Amino acid sequence: MKFSALWLPFTLIICIASMQSMLVMADSASSEVIETCPMPEKPSIPNGLKSSEEEMLEAQRGIQDYIAKGEAVLTCLDELSQSWGETATEEQLQINNLFHNKMVDEMQSIGELFNSAVRAYKGRNQ
Repeated sequence: MKFSALWLPFTLIICIASMQSMLVMADSASSEVIETCPMPEKPSIPNGLKSSEEEMLEAQRGIQDYIAKGEAVLTCLDELSQSWGETATEEQLQINNLFHNKMVDEMQSIGELFNSAVRAYKGRNQ
């Protein structure tokens, strides 16, 4: 088979073109998710060892607002995924799932950080 030497570059060209097409579709799905369901800005977490009670209460309100906005993002992502229906590509579904998991992870980590600050605050005041 003398044509096998020509086959390899042709196969690489097809693979590269296919990968570029997948990246464009993933980028497009990412852009759609970001524009439709923007992630909320993370609130700042005060240092529980140095913060006043008012600063801690203000941070608590900020956390509650962030969690509410995060829940709205999760709802938005679900609605977006449903709007695609049967025409959803695998890339769209994967990107949507990644954003969903990222939002859940960020809400959990912000909650854990705030809880640590509260424990530090309470420990300081005992």
